[in-house]
Amino acid sequence: MAKVCMVDHNHFWLSETASFRLLFLWPRSLSTLIPGHESTGLKQISLIGHSLGGKVAMVLALEFPERVKDLVVLDMPPGKTAGKMRNVYSAIQAMYNVDFHGLGDQRDVERVLEMNGIEDRRLRMFLLTNLTGAKDDTDDKKLSWKVNIQSIRDSVDQLQSFPEFETGTTYDKPALFAFGSKSPLSTAKK
Repeated sequence: MAKVCMVDHNHFWLSETASFRLLFLWPRSLSTLIPGHESTGLKQISLIGHSLGGKVAMVLALEFPERVKDLVVLDMPPGKTAGKMRNVYSAIQAMYNVDFHGLGDQRDVERVLEMNGIEDRRLRMFLLTNLTGAKDDTDDKKLSWKVNIQSIRDSVDQLQSFPEFETGTTYDKPALFAFGSKSPLSTAKK
């Protein structure tokens, strides 16, 4: 029988103090995610990672190949992504620039994102999935981002990087890399 575990890295998306800088303290901060750690009870795992989770999966496979049975990475090429993610970082900046003061609902935030340069409505709708409208002490809806957009924005250079490994380090087990047909990260020729 197979076990499925979904992992949210410590101090990641939902923490008020989330910091992507913690993600790149290889391998110490990731060692709790691999088999053999007391909490998993697993000897080997199949890793599936999407986007930044794909980068985490690749690093785990390179650091602990004896514990990773196979690897699937979606929408993230091996190595550095600098220069390939301009749209993503434009979106991060547009989200960062939203001033929620005086905004009442999702439509207001969508208009601000459009004014901040996000012309593609599908992208705006995707970004708005990160919007939350928690009620405050006065029972008013207080709009904000679910993710720590400040931390993401401050860590853009680090998010584009990839840790250095000793020359010749490889992962020699089954690995699948898949990209959407319009992904800016796809290395396939069109």
